[in-house]
Amino acid sequence: MTGDRHADLIARAAGVCQCRTGTAVACERPHASTGGTCIVAHTLQRPLHIVPRTDTRPERAATLPAEDFTTLCDACHAGLLTARRRARARVVPVPEALF
Repeated sequence: MTGDRHADLIARAAGVCQCRTGTAVACERPHASTGGTCIVAHTLQRPLHIVPRTDTRPERAATLPAEDFTTLCDACHAGLLTARRRARARVVPVPEALF
């Protein structure tokens, strides 16, 4: 991702992690003390990750428009990746053909 696009996405998120309990990009932590919202702000020591809103292969994610991304702090990003891996493991593959 280019530096300009990255900066634009961080600015669009007001420089704060966009993790919200109960959304498609939730990390599965309750964020109970903040009403279900992560409040980690983007800094050099705590950079935000730019993440597709849906579980998408990297080559497809590279073609997505800006509105299909969100920003997450390190902890929320790790939690979301774990949740997505678990969801993929539960999916039963459908055979392309029976014979």
